[in-house]
Amino acid sequence: MTSRIKLPHNDLAAHARWVAETISAPFTVPTRLPLLTKAPPPEPEPPQTTLLDLLDAMDPRQPEAAPAVEEGCPAGAEPGIWALLKDVVVPPSPLALKRKRLRIEREEARAASAAAEKAVTPAPAIEPVAPLVLTMDMGRLSKAHLADRTDLADRFEVACPPFHLHDEDLADPVDEFLGQVVGVEPARALLFRREDPDVLDSCKVGQRYVLLRFWDDKTGEVWNMPVEGEDDRAVFQAIETTVVLYRRHRTTGSRAA
Repeated sequence: MTSRIKLPHNDLAAHARWVAETISAPFTVPTRLPLLTKAPPPEPEPPQTTLLDLLDAMDPRQPEAAPAVEEGCPAGAEPGIWALLKDVVVPPSPLALKRKRLRIEREEARAASAAAEKAVTPAPAIEPVAPLVLTMDMGRLSKAHLADRTDLADRFEVACPPFHLHDEDLADPVDEFLGQVVGVEPARALLFRREDPDVLDSCKVGQRYVLLRFWDDKTGEVWNMPVEGEDDRAVFQAIETTVVLYRRHRTTGSRAA
């Protein structure tokens, strides 16, 4: 048995020649069809860039060559653009350079001033106050206000408050009496801590308050003021506020009269 002829599958001219030769040849045995073969693939062209070239291009340690900076190129300008426009752009004059420098200095001064204003200013030092001194000795009734004298012939020292806020008939205070504040000149100042919920609505239960009766007030009106705080300064602040309100009241009342 003869071997089969091999023809390239994409060679149409070879196919035509085989058909013509087969038809013209005398018939002896059945003709066997040829085998169609594929041509071997073409060899790939060698790459223009090798893997080593790509790795070298990706290496960040290799700095890019900086373009040459021509003489006279302004700072921050692109050298390529400057090369195109250097014959057209007029360099700044010395006066323009001076104005630019002064403007930058003014902007820096404004920024420094704004930063200084935003800086936290230290709180002023609080002046110390004298320590709070209390006494249970009310003094002699002969030196007390007329409204405090229950018996004009009495000359004994008393240890209980001589006046109250609401109920003048009470012999003892309804709230906790802490003592008389020593050193208050225009009035007798008594310090209490509220215990009775029905006394002094402007003060919370457990909060301290002061009562003042001024020596120059013939009516003997009792002035009260809650103490906002637990330190000595808060007590003196309440007393000072009451004195200011009393003097303002006397000035307004005298004008009205």
